[in-house]
Amino acid sequence: MIEELAGRYPDRTRVHFSGSFWSPDIHGMHPLMSFGRELYSRADYERIAFVADDPDVFRRLFPSLANPCYAIRPHQKARYHALCAMAGNFTGFLWAKLFEELPASFGIPPEAAIPYLERVCRNIGAAPTSPESFLTGPIVRKDVRTVAEHLAALDGDAYRPIYEAFARIHLSSVLEKRP
Repeated sequence: MIEELAGRYPDRTRVHFSGSFWSPDIHGMHPLMSFGRELYSRADYERIAFVADDPDVFRRLFPSLANPCYAIRPHQKARYHALCAMAGNFTGFLWAKLFEELPASFGIPPEAAIPYLERVCRNIGAAPTSPESFLTGPIVRKDVRTVAEHLAALDGDAYRPIYEAFARIHLSSVLEKRP
């Protein structure tokens, strides 16, 4: 398809907005944003950062956009996009799991967790590169006993390996010292 477009429009500048695709014939300009079904406000669109193969091309093609734009090398694109996909989608899976389980397992309406979700987002937004400032609970306290109890409570749950993976990542130094 790329060759077909290039042949049909040889004098045109070609642009794509994929986070992981790279081609020497098409300029990549990935919006670092999650898009749902609803349109955002103009202010929201103006805050979106772009990750581009060449920020100068972005500025030339979209001179009226003041959005921040950052360069990325072709060999970095798959990892960059994987990190975006994990952060943007995996957190949603975890919140959907909580919102589903609250009423089904405990009789608690899912709306009860909305203030918790909002606070978690604000805490992360306040210091996004400092997990020690937004992480809470037994993993951050290095409370191996409570983590073990959580893992036992999640036996048979498809989400147990996720909890275990995060516990292993953040408790590796503590767990390695245990007999």
